[in-house]
Amino acid sequence: MSDRRRILDDRLYCHFVTFSCHRRRRLLDLDQPKRILLGQRNDQLDRQNARCVGFVVMPDHVHAVVWFPEAGQLSRFMHGWKRLSSYAIRDWYRRPTTVAGTSPSLPPAWHAEEYG
Repeated sequence: MSDRRRILDDRLYCHFVTFSCHRRRRLLDLDQPKRILLGQRNDQLDRQNARCVGFVVMPDHVHAVVWFPEAGQLSRFMHGWKRLSSYAIRDWYRRPTTVAGTSPSLPPAWHAEEYG
């Protein structure tokens, strides 16, 4: 039996998704990274005319329940949300004025495993 999760994206269900920070780092302890994450989520929802009906942001992972008006949109939504928020969060942590300090070689923000 495979350890890979199956992604069922062929019907108009609400999708419960979970994804973790790379190596379970607590990147979401501070307010600004959370704001970046939620801003990117809202941008992706607007682009796809989707809805988020619930979410929880923990220090090292995220849970969300999302709904799309068409089947087959979950992968594109998650790819965009994780990619754009990862760039923005890493950029924020690299700024010299950031309370968290600077790190010139931050790894990706999110763990590469499948969501779901």
